[in-house]
Amino acid sequence: MELEILKLIYDYSINGRLVDKIFINKIIEIVVKKKDLNNYIRNVYYTNSLEKNDNGVVCAAYSTIRKEMVIDFESIKIVIENKSYYDQLFHSFEQIMFRNLTITQFILHEIEHAFQNKQSDNKSDNSIETRLIKACLMIEQAIKNPNFLKGILTKEIPTHDFIVYILQSKKLYEKYYNLNPIERLAQINSFRTIVNSIEPIKQYIPNLYEFKQASLVESALEGYVDSWEQGICPTEVYLSGTRQGNVWLNMDFYDQDSSQLMKNVINKYNLVKRLSLGLPISSIEYNSCNEWLQNTNKFNV
Repeated sequence: MELEILKLIYDYSINGRLVDKIFINKIIEIVVKKKDLNNYIRNVYYTNSLEKNDNGVVCAAYSTIRKEMVIDFESIKIVIENKSYYDQLFHSFEQIMFRNLTITQFILHEIEHAFQNKQSDNKSDNSIETRLIKACLMIEQAIKNPNFLKGILTKEIPTHDFIVYILQSKKLYEKYYNLNPIERLAQINSFRTIVNSIEPIKQYIPNLYEFKQASLVESALEGYVDSWEQGICPTEVYLSGTRQGNVWLNMDFYDQDSSQLMKNVINKYNLVKRLSLGLPISSIEYNSCNEWLQNTNKFNV
């Protein structure tokens, strides 16, 4: 899969072409085939109406219910223009590839959400990753449940109460967005795919390769400093804040004693896995990663 992605990105970049609809459809086709997502991405819709405000710009989105990818080229153009500041780091070929890789990462991020939807439907998967995904997609899973829909139609579940619950959940989602395990996983996995895809040609694009490595590590460290003000790690704060503390209490490393919990989780999962899932890391581990990050070209423009 990574080599197919690299070939597509390289062909476009070497010919001075920027990502277009044909490119995006091909990227989606490559990943859908690899991850068997035909039942989870049924349509790709292009629009210029995704959210654009002072809080940010949405370039792409995935609908769990409609199983649809939505792409906004107007938003993409805005983001790419804002990132042109980094052009000074790259030679001409890298500048074009930088734009194409940036857009590709947006698309891969949303495809990861489609894959998470598939994982949440897997009744036999009890891995820690899937349990966290199911907790984050609890509402979506409920809506897909025929018994739930029947309850709405027969008014056994009051529509007003459900709407209030949805609105409250949306507020919590926005409040804890940067600590959300599924957003963390989608961001990290999409950047990891980017880094793995360009690794075979890293000697020809050293500055760009370093930049994308930095982006991967930056996304892995996201939320830790904020979470330490409220708890012990991003995922614990997210679960507590979204009223799903019981999920945390049932983790296979949990212990009431925070010191023992840290020992348990370090013995159970390596640093890469803990960062991917937003689990506890030590200050030494964080500082080591952050020191490397701050010395990369991304943070020394």
